[in-house]
Amino acid sequence: MAFMARSRFEVGISMRIMRALCALLLSAGLDYGRNAGPVPFRKVQLNPQFYSEGINHGDLNKDGIQDIISGPYWYPGPDFAKKIAFRTPRATPFDITGDSDCYSLFIFDFNQDGWPDILSLRQPGGAEAVWYENPKGAAGNWAEHKVFAPVENESAAMVDMDLDGAGRPELITNSNGYGGWASPDWSDATKDWTFHAVTAKGSWGAFTHGIGAGDINGDGRPDLLFPTGWWEQPAASAPAGTIWTQHPGSFGGQDNPGEGFGGAQMFAYDVDGDGDNDIVCTLQAHGWGLAWYENRNGGKDFTEHKIMGTRAELAQYGVAFAQLHAFAVADLDGDGLKDLITGKRKGAHGIGLGSEVDSAAVLYWFRLIRQTGQAPRYQPYLIDTVAGVGTQLIVEDVNGDGAPDILTARRDGAFVFLNQRVGTGIAALRKSRQVKEGGRFLFRPQRRFPGWDASGKAALPGIDSPRYP
Repeated sequence: MAFMARSRFEVGISMRIMRALCALLLSAGLDYGRNAGPVPFRKVQLNPQFYSEGINHGDLNKDGIQDIISGPYWYPGPDFAKKIAFRTPRATPFDITGDSDCYSLFIFDFNQDGWPDILSLRQPGGAEAVWYENPKGAAGNWAEHKVFAPVENESAAMVDMDLDGAGRPELITNSNGYGGWASPDWSDATKDWTFHAVTAKGSWGAFTHGIGAGDINGDGRPDLLFPTGWWEQPAASAPAGTIWTQHPGSFGGQDNPGEGFGGAQMFAYDVDGDGDNDIVCTLQAHGWGLAWYENRNGGKDFTEHKIMGTRAELAQYGVAFAQLHAFAVADLDGDGLKDLITGKRKGAHGIGLGSEVDSAAVLYWFRLIRQTGQAPRYQPYLIDTVAGVGTQLIVEDVNGDGAPDILTARRDGAFVFLNQRVGTGIAALRKSRQVKEGGRFLFRPQRRFPGWDASGKAALPGIDSPRYP
């Protein structure tokens, strides 16, 4: 009995110590996110203000370490604690009830001087392409070059379409009713860029949703993807100006009838492992839905496999949230299969969504699971309930540990979620959470926020998700 009494006393002391340590961590304002199933993340907020819905990364100062760029600022790595303006910011952040002036950002050495530059899709909808010339370490605003308009797809992207074999990217988008890409005169990228239409004129207008690129028919050439079908890139021997062959399809949805058809970024990926690329995409940027489309017969036919639907379909798919306006694919857990990452663009217009417009700004990843004799499936995991998504989501390694991290920006600021899957044991844990500061490495412990009620549902408004398996 004396032994039992002593144990209770020791437990009581330990609990008090733990509470005191938790209070200390909370008072320090540290936030390390939640353990999103089999992959934990450390959450870092770069900026709490609304300056951008675009975000990306690159080694801007050529120190061998990745930096993060969002809106008018860049954040030097590895701790991303300092912000530096490369163009004049607004005197005050944008009103969260409106839009920002930065929808997407891309990093490339456009003038081929050895220093990475910044391309920003500016204005509402990202309608104007402007690139900023790296001053090679000098202070002050970067020289601005307005090179193309109108950019009429809100998910426009810089993609190497392998058109000239030079490994240089093109800006895929819609413009003046056509689908195609814009590219510079590489002898002088400050001149106006030229748009190359590869479709007949269609009904695409300003603020179009959904675009991507990937090899659908297995000929080794990237094709152009839209919610209404895919356009086949011809052989390199085809004459300049050739209209690409259209293969009609339906890779989107309109469960919210008050908004347009089509989602966000679109990707070609072999989901079922049968040797050809399928299509994965969100279905309606201001509505509902996430799906993969099984490629059959060389891209002539597709079968839809829905991953997530409306609130009414919660029981069937296990999770439901609306406004999936940014989307990415990456192997988050290191199993060799690409997973899906998306979230809610809270604050964007959503006619007909009612209370869903104001529900939590969730960020999720969907783990691809293949099992012998079974169809592939995706398991959802909640990452965060504040960061959500804007109009661009980048999932790539920014801290050099080999695991892809998540970059997102929206009305509550800019965030990076550092993937903590590296290794096992305390030594690997310490290595994966160290931050270089003043020439030394600091260990930063992780804090968990359960956020779940007794039923296994997330105890926050607008979220429904099963407990992590």
